[in-house]
Amino acid sequence: MVRVVIKLIMTDHDGVIVDSSEDVYLALWELMTDHSFGRRPPSFLDFLQFFRPPGDEWFARYGFDFPADKIAETLRCAPEKSPMFPTVPSLLARIHELKLPIVVISAGDQSRIEKQLGVGRVLHFFEFVVGESEDKAREIDSLCSVFSINPVEAVYIGDRPSDMESGREAGVTAIGFTDDRPVMEKALIKAGAQHCVKDHHELGELLAQLAS
Repeated sequence: MVRVVIKLIMTDHDGVIVDSSEDVYLALWELMTDHSFGRRPPSFLDFLQFFRPPGDEWFARYGFDFPADKIAETLRCAPEKSPMFPTVPSLLARIHELKLPIVVISAGDQSRIEKQLGVGRVLHFFEFVVGESEDKAREIDSLCSVFSINPVEAVYIGDRPSDMESGREAGVTAIGFTDDRPVMEKALIKAGAQHCVKDHHELGELLAQLAS
């Protein structure tokens, strides 16, 4: 079997670059508790394992019915003050040493993502920042074409099952970032992750292996 060497790195932003998972969940939790009427909001673990954007089906699963624009606004505002993981700059410096292009593909606001990357002084590491993506699989495929790279020569890094599904659909190697939450590894692998890493150090090691 011929081993493929990766030539392009694509990553989600929220949950991989900025530590936003709890902020997003708390915003959704507050929305649900304000309209609970005796219903019990799902746990953070349920959110991590089963939430899929745009969120309508997830809310319905627990008996909540919110307008799509209300959900979208909550998701848009929640990560605005999320801090960057402190280990991200060292990860990006290592990727720079590998001489591989890296791109952000995210459903989050374009301006907010660029601002957070700028505040963290890492924006210059990225070739492109693609925000407000409604179809990550399509964006992944498009970016592979831009770089004239076969999808099998690229990776997509994400922290959610939906990210793994997008990577699998696009034909790239899907890497799950668990943020040291062991229960997430099973959920990410089930969704299509070929690799799972618990932190940015492990991610850097894996990318170096895949690129050599």
